[in-house]
Amino acid sequence: MNSFDLLQKYLDEWGICINASAVYNDNIQKGNICHGMISALCILYIIDLLYQKNNPSREVNDYSGWSQHYFAGDVVSACTAIFIHNLPSKHFKHSKISLEKAPIAYLLKLSDCLQDWERPSHNNQQGFPANLYNIEVVNKTLNFSAPKNRKEKIIDEVVSCLADEFIEFI
Repeated sequence: MNSFDLLQKYLDEWGICINASAVYNDNIQKGNICHGMISALCILYIIDLLYQKNNPSREVNDYSGWSQHYFAGDVVSACTAIFIHNLPSKHFKHSKISLEKAPIAYLLKLSDCLQDWERPSHNNQQGFPANLYNIEVVNKTLNFSAPKNRKEKIIDEVVSCLADEFIEFI
């Protein structure tokens, strides 16, 4: 089983209609290097090498901290979340990330969508000051405020990628 098969297992389990191998190959073919995909594959490879060294027989009941159970569950799940966190909204047209099914992927994508301030962009070479943004939790709802000229972009990205609605934009 290769890395893409491992990632695909979680995408399918989470109900996210993305073909990991095809998306990766398409991006590479077009010269688009996505830090999320590259990071996920590198992390998966390096941790796999550590498991090969420390638990070569891939014992599930290995009590040294290298149980295959953790690799198959926690490591691959986290790498899958990293793989998709930076993908554009078009990849979530047919299925969105659910907080219930994929909490780490959901939180990574949400963080990626909200990280708008103090980051230079084409429209603002110096970035946007953090004091123009506010995030707080009120009555189990995440309230997010942003400058009007940035809010629409952020809302569109969040709504197009994430399934659950517990975020209120103010």
